[in-house]
Amino acid sequence: MASTDGRTPGTHPLATRRPIPPPLPWTDGIRALACLCVVWWHALLTVVPSDPTAAQRLLVLPLGGAARASVLVFIVLSGYLLGRHWRPGLRRYLVRRSWRLLPPYWATVALTVVAMAFLGLRNASGSHWDSGLPFTWERVAADLLLITDFTGEVPLSHQLWTIPVEFHLYFLAPLIVLLWRPRWLLAVAALGTLAVVLLAPQHPAPFFVFAFMAAFFSGVRRQQLTSATPVVVLRLLAPLAAVGLAVGVVGFAAGTLGESQARYYLLDAAVAPLVLGLLLWGDLCAPHAAPLRWLTVRPLAWVGTRSYSIYLVHGLVLELVWRALVRPLDLTDSPAIGTVAVLGTVASLAAGLALYLAVERPSARRSAAVR
Repeated sequence: MASTDGRTPGTHPLATRRPIPPPLPWTDGIRALACLCVVWWHALLTVVPSDPTAAQRLLVLPLGGAARASVLVFIVLSGYLLGRHWRPGLRRYLVRRSWRLLPPYWATVALTVVAMAFLGLRNASGSHWDSGLPFTWERVAADLLLITDFTGEVPLSHQLWTIPVEFHLYFLAPLIVLLWRPRWLLAVAALGTLAVVLLAPQHPAPFFVFAFMAAFFSGVRRQQLTSATPVVVLRLLAPLAAVGLAVGVVGFAAGTLGESQARYYLLDAAVAPLVLGLLLWGDLCAPHAAPLRWLTVRPLAWVGTRSYSIYLVHGLVLELVWRALVRPLDLTDSPAIGTVAVLGTVASLAAGLALYLAVERPSARRSAAVR
C-alpha cells in the first residue's frame, strides 16, 4: 500500500531511477532578489559606522536581517535543487560541484589580492572592508584553501566567508542520501548542528548544517512525488522546523551561543522552513502561480543566472566605488549610502558579468560535461 506522500513504504527514494523533474525557472528570480539584498546590505555597511545612530539603525536592523535571510536562501535553494536532481555517483557529484564553485571563487580571491597590492586596499579606510585586514599571506592561503570557516578568520573580502561553508556542506549530500529515513536524518542533522554550536561557538552560521541537510533531503524526497497538497508539504516541514528550533534552545541554554549568534540562529531556524515550504509549494502544489511567474521576468532572470559571480565580486567592487568615487566627495551619510548603493550595484552587475563570461560560464560548462 502506498504511503500518504505517494511512496511505497520500505523503499529507498532513489531505488528506482526516475526522470529528472522539470526545471524551475522562477528560482533564478529568487536568487536575484537575494543577491541584490546582500549587495545593498554591504553597501550600507560600507558607509554606516560600527556604532550607528538611532536613525541609521532603522536601516541597519531590517536590512541586516533580510541580508542574513538571503544568504540562507542561497543555502536552502542550493541544497533543494541538488537533492531534486541527485543521481548516484559520489565522484561525479563532487567533481561537478568543484568545477562549478571553485574556479570563480579562486579568480575572485586572486583579483582581491591584486587590488589590495596595487590599489591601496591593504590600508584601512574606516569601512566594513577593514574586517578582512590586515593583509597577510597566511590569510591568502586560508582563503585559497577554503578553511576560513575552520580557522575562524575573516576572508580578505568579507562576503567570501559563505563559500567555504557552502563547499563543505556539499560533502554531506551522500550521507543524507544514506540517511533517507526522516528520523535518521533529523537525528544526524541535529547532532551535527549541535556539535557546531557547542564546539565552535564562533562559527558564523551553525544552523546552515541543519538547513542544508533538510533542503537536500526534501529535494531527494521530491523525486518520489508528482504532486502534493499543502498538508503534505506541512507534514514534511513540521518535524524539521521543530527539531531545528530545539537544537537552538539547547545551544542557548548551554551558554555557547552569544546574544548575536542566538539571534542569527533563531532567524535562520525560522526562515529556513518558510523558504523550503515555498520551494515545495511552487514545485509540487502551484507551479504556475502568479507570484512565481513574476519571478521569471527577464531582468530578474538575468541577475539570477549571474548571481554567483555578482555575489563573489560585489564586496571588492563596493570598496573600490567607496574609495575612488564617494569618499573623495565627502558626502554626508544619507547621500553617501544612496550613492554607494546605486553606483555599487551597477558596478557589481558589470563586474559580475565579466567574471561570469570569463570564468563562471566556462567552468559551468566543464562541470556539466563531467561523466
